[in-house]
Amino acid sequence: MKKTHAILLSLAFFAAACSGGGSGSYDKTKASAAPDFSLSTVSSGKFSLAAQRGKVVLLEFMSYNCPACYGANEPLV
Repeated sequence: MKKTHAILLSLAFFAAACSGGGSGSYDKTKASAAPDFSLSTVSSGKFSLAAQRGKVVLLEFMSYNCPACYGANEPLV
């Protein structure tokens, strides 16, 4: 009996997790642009988000003392 309840509970949880929990539509009118910011690059240059308008920009925030972060960064370079 306990096994049956555990299986049914697992199936219910799995079905809820796979449902997406929404209508599946995305309203693009609610999206807004990220605020502008400027950074100094490692090559003594300057990076401005406003200068990248119209381009795809990927921001990845990592810690310099995180060994797992170095491995995650390799496919991006």
